[in-house]
Amino acid sequence: MHRNMMNNTENEELVARLRQFIENEMRSCSMDLAGITPEYVQRMWGGTISLEDIKNALAVLKAE
Repeated sequence: MHRNMMNNTENEELVARLRQFIENEMRSCSMDLAGITPEYVQRMWGGTISLEDIKNALAVLKAE
């Protein structure tokens, strides 16, 4: 079961982790930004983070 409704610290950690993941994907040239979907991230992270939390973190990054 996935946890939803992360607290602020957990959300900040997820955003930082996601930022690093995207930077690594871009550096490896294996994926462009448009191809990094919440579903892709969830699959690459082994399903350990809820899709909703990943979507929220991606929205934070896109707003930066």
